[in-house]
Amino acid sequence: MGTNRVRADTTVVPANVCYPTDSGLLAEAIRRIAATRQRIHHAGGAVRTRLRDRSQAAGKRHTGSRRNCGLASMDAMTDIRATREANKEALLDRTVTAISGE
Repeated sequence: MGTNRVRADTTVVPANVCYPTDSGLLAEAIRRIAATRQRIHHAGGAVRTRLRDRSQAAGKRHTGSRRNCGLASMDAMTDIRATREANKEALLDRTVTAISGE
């Protein structure tokens, strides 16, 4: 049985999406390199080679760079919160209007 009609659900749901950044990718690469070096060392390879585990420092730098990415002032945070609340109220008003049919 065939049909020419397609039903699509176009519901949009907000989600917290965390896109990778250069500093985050670098911190993850440093962590993986340190873990690989440790596995090689425990397996008996590269016994005389001394390497420092810089993963903690890389993680701190990554966190620090995220913290300083433009939203440092309290005024900016207050403006963002006010905008979010206004958007929520507008969405609620549109939903109530659509449901009630006014």
